[in-house]
Amino acid sequence: MAVLYVGLKASIKKTQKTELRVGDVAQLFMEDTSVAPFLDAVLGVVQPGWRVIRPVQVVQTLVQVLPEGTSIQMIGEQKCMVQGIPATREKHPFARLGAVVIGMLLFFGGALTLMNFHADVDMPRVHALISTLITGNENAGALWISIPYSIGIGLGVIFFTGFGKKRSNPNFFELEEQEYRDKVEKYLQKNEAGDTKDG
Repeated sequence: MAVLYVGLKASIKKTQKTELRVGDVAQLFMEDTSVAPFLDAVLGVVQPGWRVIRPVQVVQTLVQVLPEGTSIQMIGEQKCMVQGIPATREKHPFARLGAVVIGMLLFFGGALTLMNFHADVDMPRVHALISTLITGNENAGALWISIPYSIGIGLGVIFFTGFGKKRSNPNFFELEEQEYRDKVEKYLQKNEAGDTKDG
């Protein structure tokens, strides 16, 4: 007896109002037999938001197209989360303005944090002491230390974030952003699909 192995994918994204096929949500394998005809079996139409596809739905669809006597063996995930995404994303007129405002808030927030830190540790006095230790002159001034120090902070931020540089590995901020997106996606999966029992 032939056995068709079906492995559900964890999650997929597909354009709204298009046909959702078995090949979109699962990987199929059958020994010595091509599974191409079964991949196009239609599960339904992709709707906005999240939808849960469970093994029983896939089995019910495949039974209609499989040769008689073929058994189905489910492996892998217990469900596949399908997210319906718009065919074209609407561009909001104030999207760029919002990005500029957020950028300015981050810039001035970071600057204020640095200024408060320098005020707490009395950085001008520290620089003056360093200048006195190196030159032996209390009136030598500390600008020759303060200016390179300030430039160094800016360069350090640029190198740390990898701004304007091609990198093979993500930086700290990209990792944090990806972690945040993963949490948002899991939250939406549970709430929009109405599936709060499974993690």
